[in-house]
Amino acid sequence: MTIEPDVGDTVYAPMFDRTGVVEQFKGEWAMIEMVDGTAALECHKLVVPSKHAMSRWRTRVGDGDASERIAEGWMNGTVLDGPHGMHGDEVRLDTDADVVLVRKENAVATVLARRDWKPRLQGAVEAVE
Repeated sequence: MTIEPDVGDTVYAPMFDRTGVVEQFKGEWAMIEMVDGTAALECHKLVVPSKHAMSRWRTRVGDGDASERIAEGWMNGTVLDGPHGMHGDEVRLDTDADVVLVRKENAVATVLARRDWKPRLQGAVEAVE
């Protein structure tokens, strides 16, 4: 599920451990404006909130800019290593928003609020809390 960001989306740049806003996008490259400067980065190396994840954020959490909050939640989130029952490349807990974020390839594919958690996911969260 490799996706490209839209101009204006906030993304996470793992190589800098920073979030930034996509200012321009051309081909496989995006210009990302971060706190300490601008960088041209390959899109497949960014963690990009998917449209589905942003929609889920708006309906489950509701506050703030969805792409910004997801990118920051990913950057600051706690990795859930244990058996969690989620199908993705990585799963993180955003304790500020009390949601679980699931990444597949370069996309945060979905957002799960506590009311959506099944027992295995609840157990993985409890193991890190």
